[in-house]
Amino acid sequence: MRLIIAAVASLSLAACASTPAASNGRFNLRLDEPALAPAEDAPVGDAGVALVDPSAPRPAAPADDGANDMSDTWLGVLFGERKFRNGDIKDLDVDRNTIYGIELESHSLSSGLGWEVGYQYSSDDDDVAGQSTRIRLQEGYGGLRWTLNADDHLQPYVGGGLSILDVDVDAGPSSDDDMSYGAYIHAGLQWAFDRLRFGVDLRHVFADARIGGDDIGLDYDQLALTAAFGF
Repeated sequence: MRLIIAAVASLSLAACASTPAASNGRFNLRLDEPALAPAEDAPVGDAGVALVDPSAPRPAAPADDGANDMSDTWLGVLFGERKFRNGDIKDLDVDRNTIYGIELESHSLSSGLGWEVGYQYSSDDDDVAGQSTRIRLQEGYGGLRWTLNADDHLQPYVGGGLSILDVDVDAGPSSDDDMSYGAYIHAGLQWAFDRLRFGVDLRHVFADARIGGDDIGLDYDQLALTAAFGF
């Protein structure tokens, strides 16, 4: 019996000597891994090594304050020429119009996507067979624009949307006017210098109007120079 007790005691002592330091159930320390830098109030073990709580929450990642999704807004003017495609307008020799316009547009600096609204006015007059002829067109429009390289100096862009057109045609003693709706597409290239921007714009409009009892096409092509101020 004494031999058995002595053997059991010897095995118990050997097991205790080979067992790693006991865990307190909350903190674990592995000496074969580098310890993390201790916080000011972190508990310190007997050997002076900071104990790390594996269940403690990690610091949250910094929140995105939206600084990378800022918008750029510009107010600009346009000056150029448009050419109507309709044969009746060509016969009156008023198919080439000088245009003036103002436009407000804004887009995201990260994606380049944005919106645009504007107003344009064009007119032309001539004498045909001794009779004075004139055409005037007012157009308000709004749509979407996509600016490429929005954070660079050289910026191509495309856009499109809907237009409201008010046309007035005088041909000798007769005159008529009409308001109609249409669609437009345009593309251009602009150079931005700090808060100033200059560019060229190519535009096409699809529209019809009823003048003198007949439906006439108001489709036109337009080339304009642009200048804008950013704010």
